[in-house]
Amino acid sequence: MQNLRHSFSPIPPTLQEKPYQCNEELMARISAEAIATAQWSEIDEDQDCSTCQLGSVIAFFASESGLTRWQYYEATSPHAVPPTGAAWSRGATEPWFTRAAAHAPALIIHAPLAPIRRFRNTGIPQPQVSEHQMWLTAARVLDYGIKGMLGVAGFHFYPRHLDDLLKTVTNIHCPEEDESKCEPRCDNKDWSCVLIDEEGWIVSKVREDLDDDIETEPLRDHLANVHPAAMAALLNASVFKLHWIHDYQGVCFPPENEKIRAAAPSLPSILRSLWLSIKTIFHISNDFATVLLLSTGKSVTAETEAEKMKRHRRVQKDFEREKYERLYDRRVLVNRTRFAACDRSRPIYQLQRTTKAMEALRRSAHACRWPLAAAPVPATNLILLAVYNACPYRGRPLNNPLTNERVEMADGRAGLEPSASRLACWRNRVPLPGRPPHVQCFPHNYSYEEGYRQCGPWLPDPENNARNHFISKILIFLACVISLI
Repeated sequence: MQNLRHSFSPIPPTLQEKPYQCNEELMARISAEAIATAQWSEIDEDQDCSTCQLGSVIAFFASESGLTRWQYYEATSPHAVPPTGAAWSRGATEPWFTRAAAHAPALIIHAPLAPIRRFRNTGIPQPQVSEHQMWLTAARVLDYGIKGMLGVAGFHFYPRHLDDLLKTVTNIHCPEEDESKCEPRCDNKDWSCVLIDEEGWIVSKVREDLDDDIETEPLRDHLANVHPAAMAALLNASVFKLHWIHDYQGVCFPPENEKIRAAAPSLPSILRSLWLSIKTIFHISNDFATVLLLSTGKSVTAETEAEKMKRHRRVQKDFEREKYERLYDRRVLVNRTRFAACDRSRPIYQLQRTTKAMEALRRSAHACRWPLAAAPVPATNLILLAVYNACPYRGRPLNNPLTNERVEMADGRAGLEPSASRLACWRNRVPLPGRPPHVQCFPHNYSYEEGYRQCGPWLPDPENNARNHFISKILIFLACVISLI
């Protein structure tokens, strides 16, 4: 009644009259965490971070209850000014929070992966990538012993500062005039150094020119696309393992020659039968008239070869002119398309932290048999790789993690059945991983379910249905016997 009373009133309802739901336990935890971290809110000025190697950072604390605090640490940096901390205010729902909780107590370097955006109209510029998808995050869990975790703490930093640090460590200046006398270094000529995470995504790399804008390059690359020879060697040594993520709610385009069939007919069966009969009579009459027309012996006139060539040249000239004009047509014509359900699959690479895999990772570089030198960064999810560039990859192309490919249905019935029917049959026959098993039908005894009549529409008991069905059969049999007598 409170909602109805204020529906047509210009006076807004008070706080007590508004419908709301309060989780008292959650509010108590948030209040306790806000009191414990109140000293961060009392600091108005930004902290000095002139000695920080990663430039200006945004330190944060995010609790599992949803509270997020942040503090700026400024440094003189030529790359970027730190954005507001509200860009990462979602707390426990952020991906770096989940990754840090799953890999506790390691320090997780989270590199966000922005989705690939393609436009049919190339004249429209792509929107800029937000700071939330550009800045890196270093996060670690603050645990409370066996009682659980307090939250996740860390800082956000600009990726170019990590590139500078990686270049300083790996690209050592050679004082000799003859560079062949110096030790190998990552100058992107013979060797290239990259930092990858546990899924093979490149977090940082040594760039040739750090003055270029970061937005002109792909935001995130994968080792399988940039250095396929190194990823192939890691896969063969079981350092990385290939998994597949299946999407059973994908959207694809059906074949162009497939007819549209409605899920249920909109006309009654009698009208549809009458319409099919009329169509059949019309086609038979058309064929019969064609046969009669061809059986007549009357002469007809046709074009000469010169007239045919003249008409052909005129049509060809019009076509060439229209094609030339379409080159400068700024309009983009998009044909009407139909969407259909399909299965898609995307590869994902996972680091194996076994003893055998770590021993294989630390082996020495050997020409093109093992064209890399690697070492895990202690207490983090990163791996430092030095890849030898003189070994081209000539093997089978590796699976691209950015490509969500369509699962092909090789059942030999293409064109015979609609794509939706083929997909339904395909899902029942092919046991793709990750799909829940089909639930088999089983008899449900309603007499053992307490209060089922109060939880929805009344359903008759199966036992009563069977008894009534048996009695109806007996009555029908008796009626037939009496009628025969």
